[in-house]
This record gives sequence, structure tokens and C-alpha cells, in this order.
Amino acid sequence: MELTKIEIESYKSIKVSVTISFVEGLPTILIGKNGSGKTNVLEALSAIALANTNYYGNREKEQPTYRAYIQLCEDDVATMLPDVVYDKNKCEIVAYSSGSDLKIDRVRSEYIVSSIRKEIADIRDLALQLKDAVDLYEKQLIKISHDGYEELPIHCYNIKDENGRLTNYNVLHWQAEHFIDNVRKVLDHMLQTFEDDEAALTFVAETHLYFGWNKREAFRLEYVEPSLAKFEQKFISINKTAIKREITKINKATKDTCDRIDYLIKEIEDRTKRIQEGLDTDHMLRQEQDERYYSFLRHVQHIIGKRCLFLKNESNDVIFRKEDRNYYYNYLSNSIMETYLRQVYEGSDREELLRSSKNELTLSERAVADFEAFLNENIPSFDREMYDSISVQAGEKGHISIFLNEKTGEQINLNETSAGRRWYFTYYFMKNILSEGDIFIIDEPAAMLHPSAQREVLFDLMELTKRGVKVVYSTHSPYLIPDEWQCVHFVTMTEEGTEVNCVSSNQELVSQMTNIVGEDIFDIQIVLEKYILASPEIVARNISELIRETQKKRGIKNLQIVCDEIGIEHQAMKSWNYWPTARNGERNKKFSSPSIQNIAKVLRWAKKV
Repeated sequence: MELTKIEIESYKSIKVSVTISFVEGLPTILIGKNGSGKTNVLEALSAIALANTNYYGNREKEQPTYRAYIQLCEDDVATMLPDVVYDKNKCEIVAYSSGSDLKIDRVRSEYIVSSIRKEIADIRDLALQLKDAVDLYEKQLIKISHDGYEELPIHCYNIKDENGRLTNYNVLHWQAEHFIDNVRKVLDHMLQTFEDDEAALTFVAETHLYFGWNKREAFRLEYVEPSLAKFEQKFISINKTAIKREITKINKATKDTCDRIDYLIKEIEDRTKRIQEGLDTDHMLRQEQDERYYSFLRHVQHIIGKRCLFLKNESNDVIFRKEDRNYYYNYLSNSIMETYLRQVYEGSDREELLRSSKNELTLSERAVADFEAFLNENIPSFDREMYDSISVQAGEKGHISIFLNEKTGEQINLNETSAGRRWYFTYYFMKNILSEGDIFIIDEPAAMLHPSAQREVLFDLMELTKRGVKVVYSTHSPYLIPDEWQCVHFVTMTEEGTEVNCVSSNQELVSQMTNIVGEDIFDIQIVLEKYILASPEIVARNISELIRETQKKRGIKNLQIVCDEIGIEHQAMKSWNYWPTARNGERNKKFSSPSIQNIAKVLRWAKKV
């Protein structure tokens, strides 16, 4: 599965649906002016991811509404629907939440849902065949039922189960009826997941799959010597050979019927289990379980993020003292120490420390020494010339303090150093706990760091993305924008609220814009909003006004000279000035909006003034 985009329909300043696209191998980046709504977008994405990774979902009062677009791969389809022919062009599903906890519990996909419907219809056909087989089985029971429970003077056989124990008709009859009833209930339950909409599927709570049939429970007749009184033996003759022949015939017919039942049961169980595992909402499934036993729904939920970490600007105090409190604990501080203990520390007391870190952030004497060595081995390259080494000291109850040993000989507590350094240490530990499938959301990464440090952070984030971590962040810095601009989203505040635009289809355009206006991301954003992302009519008007203003500044009266200097056909430039709608209401055939290439030419020409 691959998450391609999330549509946030409403949240705080988001009043009209905005789309956040995900480009494989690249982080997702938001740029925009202060107050445009970037943080609201990040908060919405965080709420969505956390809800789908948390057992309890998200029950905050203010929740985003959203739709997630996911592309299924061939293995995804084969896992749940092995008989369905994979068609990549039809395998996009739309997932969303219909409840109050923000967790995905509904999908739309004509291809997938119709395939599931067909699979259930096939299971129903098998169930009808099974009913016929069980009816035949029941008729075979009826043939010998009078001897199964009535006392007769002559009794030449017993009914035995698969363990050789005596049984009777009533027990076998109940088993047959109970089995058919369970098949019907399981199928009816699965059909409850479908809405009136043919392409929609709502996940419902699990009904345990239990048919109540043991494939070895075919009844078997066994010949027994009848008990006759002496006077009866004078009048009654027993054709032992004929009776045994009839018993053999009945047992063979019963075995054939039960073999047919066994085959149909296995088909129904396999297909039903596969579908039911897909539609199951049992959230107690553990992440360490084998992937193939995950439900389809859990796959959909986890594709948004198996785990989500949100690094806000104020998060840099998660491992430092805060105000008058002795120590500040929260989920992030546990994650930081858990990262070190799990991935680095090799002491014999590691498991004990891991357990204690859930309550208090403590380290043993050996762990403190190892932690100090670990920090010194991983000093950020942009800080290596600022101080000689790092010291770690354990205070009361093992609480740690981190000190920077400056080149001047001064020792500075990390709590008292710059916000940029504190932010980086928090970021450093958070990024090390992430693994493939996780989502890392950052509000203004490295905002307090100098350009070379920002470039190093960008390299880190790119590497995380290549390892399968979804990285989403907002920034004001050109140093945190990769060369591949198609992952950048432009966030603006309009009269309708926050608006997001992405130029993923025009990488060359952004490169041209960069050459024209420089590296400043806000200049590029203004150019895109004014000359690219607006309606064709507004773009034509804006570019025409820019030409007239520049022509006036240059003192050029002849428009043909302007066309020659820019390198645009005179007729093309004239078409931008025609109003697109003629007086009769029809489209003006003479009007055309400037192409991207011509916009770039005009901007480059205008910049020379």
C-alpha cells in the first residue's frame, strides 16, 4: 500500500478542502507566511496519524475531517482476494472515518468493494451446495434414526462418532442444523459491512468464525451381535452377511457425503476467514504479529503511520528541566531514553532500565557513562568547533544532566544553552526512534540554527524519507528546501480560509522561477500565486499589466520591440488582452492564457529593469 495524499476537509482555519500530497522518496514540505495556516495543517495531519495508531483513537473536541487516498499493490489484493485479477489503474481506495474517534473505518473503491461482494456471493453459492450435502447427510441419518434412539427387540448395529464413542441421531441432527445456522449468520454479518452505495464498505465489529463442525464427525455404523433369547432363536434367523453388507454400503455413502461436506467447509472457512480478517476491526492485533494476519483495515490505518511523532517548536524541553519542576516527563522523554537503551546501550540491566524508564527517567552508573560516550561519538558536525566534549552527570534518583565542555574551559548546562542546541538534541533523539512506516511531523525544523546546520538537518530528513519514514514539515528557510521542488506545498490565507497549492507537475517551472526571482521561497510563492496558480483570466491580466509597467519604465512605445526582446510572438501577446467571453456569451476564440514558458520569459525580461 502507498499513501498518495490526504484531503483535510475542515480543521480550524481550513474551511475548504486542502490536499497534502506525498511524493515517494521525498519529504512533504509546507511553506507560507506567518498566519497562513501551516501549523493547523500539521496539527490536522498529526491528529489523523495518532488516531489511527492509537487503540482509543482521537476524541478531542475539535477534530479534522479527512479522506486518505491509498494505492494498493498487487500483494495487497492477492492477500485478501487471491482470485481477483490485479488492475493497477483501479486500485486506488479512498479511506475515511465515519465515527467520533477519527479512526478510519470506511473505504470507497468500486473495484475492491465489488470484488469483495462477488467473493461473498461465491461463498453463498458454496453454502447452498453445503446445505444440499448436509440435507443428504440428514436423510442418511433418518434411515437409521429409529434404531438410533428406540429400543427394539433386535439391534444389529451401533452409531459411533470419530472417537469410537456411542452417539445417537439427535446429537448428529443438532450438529447438522447448528452448522448450517452458523454459516448463514457469518455471511449475513459480512453483508452488514456494505452500504447502499455499491462502491462503499463500512467496517463492523468482528463475529467469531465458528461453524461448529468437526470434519471427522461422520457417523459410522458398526455391526453388533444381537442378543436373542433361546426361544427367539427358534423363530428368528439373522442374515449376518446381508446386514454387514448394508452397513458397509451405508458407511461408504456417509463417508462420501462427509468428504463432500469437508471439502465445502474448508472452502467456505478459507474464503470467509480471508474476507473476515480483512473486514475485522479487532484493534488488539499487535504490531509484531505476522503481516499476513493483519486485517485489511489495520493495513489501511497503518499506512498513514504506524507511529507518529510531532516535534513542535516548544518541544525542545522534553529532556531538560522546566521552570520550577525537578524534571519534566512525557511520552517524548520516554521515547528518547527508550531509543538510547534499545538501540545503543548493551548493559545487562537494559531490560530493567527499560521498564523503569516508563515511569521515571533514570540511568544506572554504567548507563550514564555509556550515554556520555554515545553523545561524544555523535556530536553534530556543525557543533564540533564550538565545544570539546559532552559530560553527563546523574543526580538524585539517577536523573541526568547534560553539560557542554566549551573550548574556553567553561562547562555549560545544556538547559542553559541556546534554544537551537536544545532543539537539536531533542530532534536528534526523536529521529533515532523512527522506523519504516512511521510519520515524523516537525513545525519549523532548525529555525534557530544557522544555514550549515539547517543543511545538515535537511540531509537527515532526506535520509529518513529514503528509509521509509514519512517526513512532513513547515519551513521559512530556503536551506530546508531540497532540489526536487515537487514535494513543496504553498500555503496561503484567503477569504475562504487556508488554501494549499502544490506544483508537483511543474518541477521545471519551479527551477525557472528560482533562476528568475532567486532562492527566496516567498518570492517564488508570490510568482506562483500571481502568475501560475490563479485562473487563466487573472494570469493573463496580471502578466499583461507587468508587460505594460515594464514597457513604461523602459520607455518602449512599440509593442513589437517588446515581443522581440522577450522572444514571444506578437499575436500570442495580443491574445492575452482579449476578454475570454465575447458579448454573445460564447467563448472568445481569440483569447488564450500565457503558457508557463512565456510567463518565465516575461518575468526574466521584467527583472532586468
